Amino acid sequence: MSEEQKQKEFQGQPQDSMELFLKQIMENTGQLEAALKVIVNLKETGILDSLEHLSHLMGSKEFLHGSQKAINLLSALIHSMSSEMSSNAINSILYNSEAIWEGMVVGAKNPEATSFLRLYAMLKDPETSAGLTAVLNALKAIGMALKKVPED
Repeated sequence: MSEEQKQKEFQGQPQDSMELFLKQIMENTGQLEAALKVIVNLKETGILDSLEHLSHLMGSKEFLHGSQKAINLLSALIHSMSSEMSSNAINSILYNSEAIWEGMVVGAKNPEATSFLRLYAMLKDPETSAGLTAVLNALKAIGMALKKVPED
């Protein structure tokens, strides 16, 4: 049977999946060559190896555990920010952060001797007293919260 006769015979019959696959490959050889060039370039530059290591890392138990903890932390931060009081407090601190950092740096670079009388005078200052009270109340709340953390 000649090649032409075989061709005519197959024209009326459904093609098998392998024949269809090979036909698609032959029709798209330019695209396949371009894809292979990209893969070869990725391999030569080491990016492919890096992606392989990254995929192993992302599948590791440690990465998944760390991701879960990060999502929990983000969830807690979002919950915290949903409260109007905590959102306003954070905004106020961030808005004044330059003054806060400047005061800390200046104080650290130019320490003053602190006697009991000087400390007493500082505590009488309304802003210092308010800040100290805020920090002490925050420390108390942190202490109460940390007591509730389960031990592993």
